[in-house]
Amino acid sequence: MDERRRAFRPGLTTTVVVIALIAAATSAAIGDDESELSPESACADIRSGVSRLARAERAQADALQLAGHGADMAPVASQLHQLLAQAADLRATLRKISQSRLTHDPAVADCLKLGYQALYEGEKLTTEVEQILLEVGDAMPAEVRQDAASGCAA
Repeated sequence: MDERRRAFRPGLTTTVVVIALIAAATSAAIGDDESELSPESACADIRSGVSRLARAERAQADALQLAGHGADMAPVASQLHQLLAQAADLRATLRKISQSRLTHDPAVADCLKLGYQALYEGEKLTTEVEQILLEVGDAMPAEVRQDAASGCAA
C-alpha cells in the first residue's frame, strides 16, 4: 500500500503543477489583454484601420476612373472586395474598442467618432459602387459579373 501512495504522489504533484501553470498563464493573458488596451493603443488601432480603409477607397476610385474611360469593370469588382474587407476590419476594431472600458476616455471617444465617420463614408462608397456594378452588370461578361457578385457578397 505504501508503494501505491508513493507512485500516486508524483502524478498528483505533476497535475497540481500543470494546473498552477495554466492558471498563471491564463491570468497573465487576461492581464496582457487589459494592459494592451490603453487609450493610445486603442486610438492607434482605429487610425490604422481608417488608414487602410482610405487606401482601399483610393484604389477603388482609381479603378472607377479607369472604368469610366472604357477600361474593364473587373478591377472595380476586385477593388470593391478589398474595400468591403477593410470596412469589415475597421468595424470589428470599432466594436472591440467600443465594448471596452475605454469608451469613457475623451481621447478614445474622439477616435471612435472619427472611426465611425470613416466607416460610414466607406460604406456609402461601397453602396454606390455596388449600384454601378449592378447597372452595368447586364453589359458585362459573365465572369466579371461573377466577380462583382462575389465582391458584393463579401
